[in-house]
Amino acid sequence: GIVLSGGKSSRMGSDKGLMLLNGIPLVLRAANLLATIFEEVVISANSPVYEQYNFRVVADEYLQCGPLGGIHAALKTIDTPLAFVLGCDMPLIDRDLIVSILQHRGLAPVTVPFVNGKMEPLCALYSKSLLPEIENRLQTGNFKMQDLILSAGYDLVETGESRGFANVNTPDDYHKI
Repeated sequence: GIVLSGGKSSRMGSDKGLMLLNGIPLVLRAANLLATIFEEVVISANSPVYEQYNFRVVADEYLQCGPLGGIHAALKTIDTPLAFVLGCDMPLIDRDLIVSILQHRGLAPVTVPFVNGKMEPLCALYSKSLLPEIENRLQTGNFKMQDLILSAGYDLVETGESRGFANVNTPDDYHKI
């Protein structure tokens, strides 16, 4: 399991991963959730502050590249052929939803949920075989997750759930959750 927590949090104004929900930092909520499913959990972040949570922290090799840079760095460090990626800013995702996504894995290198007419690339299963394609995109400046998924091929998971995918991107989002 990979928790993405390396973003700039520019709309939030402070590090989203360290924000508390019921007294628990968002990054730790995500890491603990993934630890109930996966043997290994990695936090992708560019700050040593995350090392306090006793999960391995991996910094981006390519900086300022958004989630793609974090996924790249984490995929390079794991030994398994697949990794589930979860953004730390989706605190309402639950174990059943992740298990459902895992159960829908087919032959494509990405298994991604489809919610409210769009893909949710930061709550998806990725194959390590994507590393060359990801690296090429990082080197050429195409950081769009949707472009990677469309190009690589994907298994789509229809979910009736939408509230679980709520993102905490702004102070208003945070207060609503």
